[in-house]
Amino acid sequence: MNHVLDKTSRTAGELGEQISAYGGPKGDLLKAAHAVGTLQMAGEKPPSGPPGPDGKSAPSGLLASALAEFAAKTQDDLTFLLARTKKSVDGAANAAREYLEGDERMASHTLQQALKAPDLHPHKHTGTHGHGHGGK
Repeated sequence: MNHVLDKTSRTAGELGEQISAYGGPKGDLLKAAHAVGTLQMAGEKPPSGPPGPDGKSAPSGLLASALAEFAAKTQDDLTFLLARTKKSVDGAANAAREYLEGDERMASHTLQQALKAPDLHPHKHTGTHGHGHGGK
């Protein structure tokens, strides 16, 4: 069980790395938006927008703007997905740990009961009296 939780946790960590590489000021989509060309006539200066979060001019042009907007609109969803995954993995690990600890407590209690000396007169301690072996 720990193997599965460890593997899931590692995978979630890799997902976090991918999400970091996806958006943000140094993210792959912003790099792609800067790299995607714009239509311009020969000799014209390429259009540029206001400075972006990385300090460079924000990408301009239809495709660059679409990529930048897509990254901005989906970043929160991906961040939520990562947080939800982490919370779910942590919850599963905690539940499994509690389950195992509960099993250990039950096993310990059962073992303690089994190690006690047998009670040859169980009715004597409970206040109930048997009727013997002789019938009515």
